[in-house]
Amino acid sequence: MGTEKSWRGVYNHCDSYPSYLGEDISAELREWFNEGKSLKSFCEKLLQYTDWREFKNRGLCPYCGAVGLGQPRSISGCILFASLSNRELIAREIEELENSDDPIDKEILENIKRTGFPDPECKWHEHTRDDGSSPEEHHITSDEPDPLFIEWVYIINPIFETITVLHHVSDPRHEGGEVKERPVRKRGGWWDYGHCRYKHIKVATVSIKDAVEGRVDWEEIERRGEEIARDMEFRLLYEKYKDKEKFVIDGDFRTLVFSHGTAVIVEKIAPLFGEVERNVLVYRGDKATALKLYLFCHLPAREDRLSGEFGLRVQVAERGGADAIIVE
Repeated sequence: MGTEKSWRGVYNHCDSYPSYLGEDISAELREWFNEGKSLKSFCEKLLQYTDWREFKNRGLCPYCGAVGLGQPRSISGCILFASLSNRELIAREIEELENSDDPIDKEILENIKRTGFPDPECKWHEHTRDDGSSPEEHHITSDEPDPLFIEWVYIINPIFETITVLHHVSDPRHEGGEVKERPVRKRGGWWDYGHCRYKHIKVATVSIKDAVEGRVDWEEIERRGEEIARDMEFRLLYEKYKDKEKFVIDGDFRTLVFSHGTAVIVEKIAPLFGEVERNVLVYRGDKATALKLYLFCHLPAREDRLSGEFGLRVQVAERGGADAIIVE
């Protein structure tokens, strides 16, 4: 909750990309409004929890039935099925318990029959607030956004009734080093983890009304976010390597074979699956764009892929060591 520069929120463990979590947030808001509740109360309620899944469960632990202890964690595989949303899968797991001779399976089955939950005594799971901590101590904030691990951020602004989406981006210019105990904020909004450097960048702002009424294309926002991050990373790469003939990208040693105007040939030295990758001569934009296109097409450049994904006319020929000549 908050603004792009100052926000506080809860963690979501997985599937945080817009095509899933964006849709999920929209659905939760829709249900909330259908019950006659306000956006302000949604924000206030959310911040009473430590995790998005905990909020959706209204604080109820699906493993022991406790309320108000935070999000379950350190969960043993023997009880994981209890959090599944698909009741058929849960029924199948219970049937397997009924046919098992394992003493733990028998105990779990007895727990379910007796209490409705597989682990009421918390033998096989813990909670984030078992130590007596407050929900606020587990929140993610703009003061410590952890962009290495928090890939997507959804900021609800209750005043302007909008959702702003942020996506993480890495700094490929960073040389790396020892992993820091805590990341340190640097100029430009970068967070230095020692071995890498990340920050969040804005992708889009949408109205909550549009989100609730199904007019937001979350898949397009996801695509745009990945594209914006990718473009920034390649632009930073170009700034770092533009005056060098030999460099490393993604751990692979590469050589700038030829550069003239907007045409670039980049050759990967390390073989892939026993084969040296093709050189690609690119007539498009600048060197940064050329590197971007090459890295996308690092497998043997197929005409249908290049024309389909990039809308480019392609002529395959031998020319200056290049296997594919890409022409706008």
